[in-house]
Amino acid sequence: MTLNRRVRGVSSVVIDTPSGVAAPVSHLAGLGHRRIACLGGPDGSWLDPRRLRGLQEAVPECEVVALGAYPPEFEAGVHTVDAVLDTDCTASSRTAAPRSSACCTGSPCSAGPPRAM
Repeated sequence: MTLNRRVRGVSSVVIDTPSGVAAPVSHLAGLGHRRIACLGGPDGSWLDPRRLRGLQEAVPECEVVALGAYPPEFEAGVHTVDAVLDTDCTASSRTAAPRSSACCTGSPCSAGPPRAM
C-alpha cells in the first residue's frame, strides 16, 4: 500500500487535499481576509499544485498569492516571513482589518513563520 501516492496496481490512501485546505482558508476569508499567501512545497511536489488549486477554488472571492517552492524544513519557514510581508501581508501586525494571511503546508516549514514573527 502507498500513502499519498497513486501507483497502478497498488492499493493507496490519498488525502482529499481540496477539502483539507477549504476549511481553514474559508475561515480566514470569513474573518475578512481577502489576500491569502500560500507557501509552496518543495520543487517537484505533486501535491503542491493540488493544494494551491484547492485554495483558489475554496475562496474565489480572495486573491491567493503563491509563494516559493520551500523545502519542508523549519529554517525554510523562518525565511518565508520576508516573502509573505512583501505581499503586503498585515495579518501579523496589530491592525484591525488585516488584508492578507499566510497559509502554510503541514510540514516543519509551517512552524517557521510564527517563530520568526
